[in-house]
Amino acid sequence: MGREKVATWFSGLVSRVRHYRTDDDLKDELQAHLEMQEEDHLGAGMSVHEARRRARLALGSAGTVVENVRDQEFITMLESCYRDFVLGIRSLRKSPVFCLAAVLTLAIGIGANTAVFTLLHGLLLRSLPVADPGQLVRLRLARADASQWAATHTVPYRMLPSLQAQQRSLSGIAAWRIFLATVEDRDGTPGYYHVGLVGGNGFKVLGMTAYAGRLINESDDVRGGPAEGWSTVLSYGFWKDRFGGDPDIIGKSINVANTALTVVGVAPRDFQGLWPGFDPKLYLPMQFVNVLVGRDVLNTPASFATCAVVGRLNPGVSLEEAAAEIAVHQGQLLREFLPPEYERDPGFQGAKLQVEPARTGLPTFFQTAYSTPLYLMQGLVAFVLLLCCVNVSGLMMSKIHERRREFAIRTAIGAARWRLVRQYLTESFVIALAGAALGSVAAWYGSGLLLLFFRDPNFGFGMSVEPNNTVFAVTAASAVLTTLFFGLIPAWKMGRSDPGMLLKTRTAAAHRHAGGRALVPIQVSLSLILVALATLLSQSLLRLQGEYTGFDVDHVTIQTPPFHLLPQTGDSRLDVYQRMVDRIERSPAVRSAAITRNTPMTGVQSTAVFQALVEGASHTGNVTMAYNDVGPGYFRTMGTKIVAGREFFKHERRRDVCILNQAAANYLFPRRQALGQYVRTADPQEFPQPATCLIVGIAEDAKYWSLREPPPPTLYFPITTYALEKAFNFVFLMNSPHKAQAVAAYREALQEIAPTVPLVLFATLREQMEAALGSQRAITTLSNFFGGVALFLSAIGLYGLLSSGVAQRTGEIGIRVALGAQRRTILWMILSDAFRLVGAGMLVGAFGLYFAVRYVKNMLYGVSAFDPVTLAAMVAMLAAVALIAALVPALRAASVDPIRALRIE
Repeated sequence: MGREKVATWFSGLVSRVRHYRTDDDLKDELQAHLEMQEEDHLGAGMSVHEARRRARLALGSAGTVVENVRDQEFITMLESCYRDFVLGIRSLRKSPVFCLAAVLTLAIGIGANTAVFTLLHGLLLRSLPVADPGQLVRLRLARADASQWAATHTVPYRMLPSLQAQQRSLSGIAAWRIFLATVEDRDGTPGYYHVGLVGGNGFKVLGMTAYAGRLINESDDVRGGPAEGWSTVLSYGFWKDRFGGDPDIIGKSINVANTALTVVGVAPRDFQGLWPGFDPKLYLPMQFVNVLVGRDVLNTPASFATCAVVGRLNPGVSLEEAAAEIAVHQGQLLREFLPPEYERDPGFQGAKLQVEPARTGLPTFFQTAYSTPLYLMQGLVAFVLLLCCVNVSGLMMSKIHERRREFAIRTAIGAARWRLVRQYLTESFVIALAGAALGSVAAWYGSGLLLLFFRDPNFGFGMSVEPNNTVFAVTAASAVLTTLFFGLIPAWKMGRSDPGMLLKTRTAAAHRHAGGRALVPIQVSLSLILVALATLLSQSLLRLQGEYTGFDVDHVTIQTPPFHLLPQTGDSRLDVYQRMVDRIERSPAVRSAAITRNTPMTGVQSTAVFQALVEGASHTGNVTMAYNDVGPGYFRTMGTKIVAGREFFKHERRRDVCILNQAAANYLFPRRQALGQYVRTADPQEFPQPATCLIVGIAEDAKYWSLREPPPPTLYFPITTYALEKAFNFVFLMNSPHKAQAVAAYREALQEIAPTVPLVLFATLREQMEAALGSQRAITTLSNFFGGVALFLSAIGLYGLLSSGVAQRTGEIGIRVALGAQRRTILWMILSDAFRLVGAGMLVGAFGLYFAVRYVKNMLYGVSAFDPVTLAAMVAMLAAVALIAALVPALRAASVDPIRALRIE
């Protein structure tokens, strides 16, 4: 009995899916309507026969009514769409060249948009995969001058307990930091990875649960570590890659910074930390930072260690209300937890605690450096997709002429206009769907290629971004929108097919169906804009790469080892650095070696306030300049000339001597010899202990912050223990003919002097400079590629239009030739038509270029946005492309045989 009920229920479900009303139900309903109308007519005094006749006439054919009802049902519509889909595939199979060209064109446009959107979404738009990410906020200490990036996005760690106690808007606040640490893999191989440091309640505030085991909690984050030892949580990707997804890893130990930690869990699969673009390999308690640094930097009374703070709004509390509450207490908090010397800093005198949304995570260097370029890249590829849609629309318009008889016959036998439109839109959707599928595959690899432009050569990592469901949803939406964009006009034109055209000649219908003329100028204008922008950006990039930097970019190799892991401190660690330099220089392949605090083209530049002294008195007021701490042999290794004086000696480890570059010497001592004069520090924040230094050398100017900026006035100090404390680690510089020689020399020295320190990636100054130009190179490369694609698509569009026009006007051309028209006249008729279309496109493109160039104006260097030579070259290039594209159809038209043309007509 139970089986019979299930079978009956399933049969009814299938019936409803197929048709929600059976034929018997429809007949019963029609009979009921018929009987009601008969009753109405009988009430009006008609006879039974007449009432039944009138009712049947009003109702119409029962079969027709049933079919109309069936046409309105959802399942019938699905069946009809499926038939349209199959018919669309069959129609496209008849024109494989057209189909392939359209699919590849859309694949380029959709694939490029998907690849760039993957980066844009992963860095700027993606919501954190946590519970209710819209309720997350971040607290930051915003300096008045915002001169230090780190200080504007963090707060003092010691402030957190008081901050939590004095506010009621947030259900909890937690500290987060990202750090580099040495981590041993399963086989004991050390690696240098990013790790996440999280307060004990950090994962609780996010509302997360572990994929396996548990997450870090309050009992793990205690000063000095728990009695049972430190705990760690592996990221899902690191667990899979380095430990093979072994579930037994829970409870086992791994070494981090030469300290044994117990693995207590694995983070959720989709969670890659709070820093978009970075992918921490594991998560540690916040107090473990003291182990990584080698001293207690969080809990001492004078500590100004900072951390990122993430909180969650209480239900019903708005962001503005939370900010207003924090503002009430910020004065007291800043007075209590900011060091006294910061009170004299103008930047901190107007500092504020701000509350901002944290739905997408915490700010990173990638977001700051690449947000504008990524939006520009997205606009560029959207521009390309528009061009691809216009091109495919033109191709489909040209196909309408070939199928005009088919459309006319279908209209003549009763096909509704909307039915033809739907059929053609379905064919367009098939093309868009194939293009989106192919584009998605291209985007999977294309996003990886784009990441190469954003790789940091010093750490060996770039942005970690992968496509997700949102990216694929955008790709699907692109397929639908492109279908409407490039298919709607051809479908509408096809729906207006006139059956009477079957009686007309090819010539009479030619001009009506030579569609797509308006699309060619649009393609040309878009091509002009893309090619002009690509040319301007290419010229700028070449000028930047050829700019004189003031240092040797091709022979200097960089290594930034984690020497903070060594047990030595102070002067003893400086001795280790110097021993490494001496050992490296003993290698025959290395010309010279040195250490420095900062290297150029990294976006990091230390600045401070100085005063020039002459005969003991202040010669200038307070002057803000760049400064750097460098070791002996720095200028020789960098290839920066000493124009006067000398370099630092090995024994000089105090800030009583200094070297100026020429810009600083001219700035501090105009019309005076700077060598032998004195400079005094006047910046209590950067130099709590004031120093007065003797100028012992003048170096030539060198670029530093950016290739776009002139060399800044710079003061160089010798390496000191104070600089070591601020820098954490110094950078080794090795000048050799080839990078491999410097790598080998460094490895030998490290193995001999500090074998416990792990290796990190080696990079040359050239690679570092290329990384600094990464966004410019990415946009320029894309512009050049898509500029070439635009020219090709414009040529194809023009060729297709002219070829279709010549085919339609064969009879007309034959008549002209028969009446005496010269071949060159026919040739010029086609070529002039092409030049008119291209000329119209150039005018529109010049107008669009005027507005488009302002978006890349900040990326131009050494070239005018409206350089007449560049514009003239673009016009000549487009004219040449138009001539090549139009020449074949023109020659075909000039060779038309009039007798054969009239026979066809």
